[in-house]
Amino acid sequence: MKILIIGTSRSGTTSLINGIYNQNFYKISEPFNDRFRKAQINTIDFSLHTNLCIKSLVFQKPHNHTDAISFYKNFSLNFDKTILLDRSNTEEHWFSNINLHYKNKLKEKLKLDSWPSHDKWYPSDITKKIEDDVISSGWYEFFKKEKALIQSLSKTLQIDISLYETLYGDDRSISLDMIESWGLTLDCKKLNSYLNPKYKYLQKNPKKVI
Repeated sequence: MKILIIGTSRSGTTSLINGIYNQNFYKISEPFNDRFRKAQINTIDFSLHTNLCIKSLVFQKPHNHTDAISFYKNFSLNFDKTILLDRSNTEEHWFSNINLHYKNKLKEKLKLDSWPSHDKWYPSDITKKIEDDVISSGWYEFFKKEKALIQSLSKTLQIDISLYETLYGDDRSISLDMIESWGLTLDCKKLNSYLNPKYKYLQKNPKKVI
């Protein structure tokens, strides 16, 4: 089975592709993100793997394409299933994006090999100054455009958006219903267990002071 995951930043795409990968799928994460990798992967041989999962963010596309919507309309034809992901709670979604952009800037500043944006974090990590710096860098406007783009893609592909709050919510029976509705050829219960909210990056408990 060929699965395509397209989402907004911080909508759970990474955990989802990793959960699918754990069930004998070959994965390609963000092939068109040349910030994530040395160069874009513009040529994909879909015949190499019986089970393949690719995840991309909705704004990412090959350099030779000017429009993400038209690109994904054609690209999605290579897949048996396309899953769209976004979050309904805009305030919490934006707060998570602040952490993302702050940690990505930290990675560049400190020249880190790892991605601290994928580490566990606490609400207290984000100060007003950090939020102001992220906004002044234009990321809030980008955030709004990204959420509008996934809505447009949903209408174009005629695929409903799967919500982060359901997929990673405390009621695991509802999340299982969502996963089963996708019609994937894998163990839905195992995937549901992998996506348990106890594994989220954001830690709700107060940060311990050492």
